[in-house]
Amino acid sequence: MSKTIRSKYTQSILDHIKKGVDQIERSPAPRGIVALHLTPRLNMKELWPDGAYFSDYRFPAAHVQGAMRVMVSQVLWDNGQTEVDAIFTGKKAVGSVLCVAFAPTVAAHPHTGKPTFMPIKVPVVVHIATGATVPDDFHNEISEANEGMQYFLG
Repeated sequence: MSKTIRSKYTQSILDHIKKGVDQIERSPAPRGIVALHLTPRLNMKELWPDGAYFSDYRFPAAHVQGAMRVMVSQVLWDNGQTEVDAIFTGKKAVGSVLCVAFAPTVAAHPHTGKPTFMPIKVPVVVHIATGATVPDDFHNEISEANEGMQYFLG
């Protein structure tokens, strides 16, 4: 279940994770992963290089992945592992969170090398509960969803 996070407060992320786990629990699916749309929480200024452009789009993409990992990890720092584990214990939701963000940047085009506006779409899975793993079929679905985002939202 996907949740868009706009608030800058960590409690908001925790609340949305709980809501996502509850939605998965009520769904007919045998298991699921909470997905958070974190674009509104990104500092977009960091994705626009001053007076230049990135030599490779993967640099701002890695920055976005790192920022999303920090946002979700902050939930652990603020609440403790025991509280976070309790959210997932005995539930169908895997103890990981799929984070997604859409970020505009300027980077060298991979084929021409010319500076090009790129609306990058960035996913990352953050393991948040103790012993969290994502089943192989989830990795395949996440990869397919990522390819679809890059192609269809292009």
